Amino acid sequence: MRQSRKIRIQSSPTFAFVVDGETEIWYLQMLKRNERQLRLNIKPEIPNKKSIQDQFELVENLAESEYSKVFWIIDLDTIIKESRETRKGKKQR
Repeated sequence: MRQSRKIRIQSSPTFAFVVDGETEIWYLQMLKRNERQLRLNIKPEIPNKKSIQDQFELVENLAESEYSKVFWIIDLDTIIKESRETRKGKKQR
């Protein structure tokens, strides 16, 4: 009898990018265009008016799911804006 071989299927790593605006999506599209050896599928799902805390929770949830790595790209001006909008005496997120 012939022994059966176990064929190992290597799955390619999957990455998630959480961004806070359209500019960051453009960065990823340019990365895909200029680095042709990278196999990227970009599915833009821009969160509408999500706070930094909401985005952070999304990153945590994605990291626990099927993704190998999760990258969070956010503009510093968004962080500064949310910090300014926080009322005095109220805890910043």
